[in-house]
Amino acid sequence: MSGQRFLLRKGPASAYPSLSFPPAMHRLWHNLDVVALIVDHIRDSIDYSDDHGDPTGHRSLAALARVCKAVSPVALNSLWHELTDFRPVHELLRVIATEGTSELDGSARWDIFDAYASRVRAVRMNSFRDDVTSNVQAALKQRTPLLPCLQALSWVCRGTSLQYLPCFASSMLDTVWLSPTSTWILHDELRPPLVDLLRGLSDNSPNLRELSLIGFIMRTQTESVARDNLQQIASLRALSVLSIDLRFVICPEMVQVLADMPHLRSLYFSSLNEDPPPSRAFAVARAGFDKLACLTLAMSRGLTEMVLEALPPCGVTYVRMSTIPHGG
Repeated sequence: MSGQRFLLRKGPASAYPSLSFPPAMHRLWHNLDVVALIVDHIRDSIDYSDDHGDPTGHRSLAALARVCKAVSPVALNSLWHELTDFRPVHELLRVIATEGTSELDGSARWDIFDAYASRVRAVRMNSFRDDVTSNVQAALKQRTPLLPCLQALSWVCRGTSLQYLPCFASSMLDTVWLSPTSTWILHDELRPPLVDLLRGLSDNSPNLRELSLIGFIMRTQTESVARDNLQQIASLRALSVLSIDLRFVICPEMVQVLADMPHLRSLYFSSLNEDPPPSRAFAVARAGFDKLACLTLAMSRGLTEMVLEALPPCGVTYVRMSTIPHGG
């Protein structure tokens, strides 16, 4: 989707056609539910793309937003609801930059940026569409969170993308699903962004309900770092679904700490077969996991037994165990 399609262009009144509707039609356009249905139909019914990869439904919505005042807010909400690449943000930043320059300095029109960015509710990136241009990089340094009303972040990321993740920790964030492009060793220089993301979520996203960090293999992680990661996750008190590589949080206190999370209902641990156990057995949780209903353990038999032995009596109704990393 070309970013330019997402933006309204200013122009003289004569550029906008004068439309005459019968009274019943005027009432129709004031019914937001009906307008939303019309907008959704336009967006979804035409799914082929032009030579630039722009779905024609999106182009039609952008045109409709420019010429019809009644439909414009709903159409813009639909256009900006979900981002699958950074092109719209890139084009928006070009628009707000100081006239005659591409610099995002103190004169940049951030009020215009916010009017569009605040409409974004979901970011769903894959590794082939997450290129971050220089102006987007500059904006990420100045505006955190970049998308203040973001609710869902799903990103199949490369190592170079991880550094930008903390900039998406908004107060409205509900779901975070992250995975690498392939199973790769997380080298020391790539670990800090994930840790920074956890800190950002802990500080800025108190309502986060789902967190998945699967596939990030760390062979050199120390227990002290794992303990810090565990505490950041435990601070997310609204969390109900947690899927994570065991190595990221493995320490003797792991089961005890997670047992105190009041809303946790689904827990998924994954580990490579060659991952070593903690320095000593997991401390047994005497109580907790009050809401836990689903437990998945995709790791070696030895680690599985250690986790099970540390669990308190709880109301789990579904258990899946696999010796294949990441569930097979």
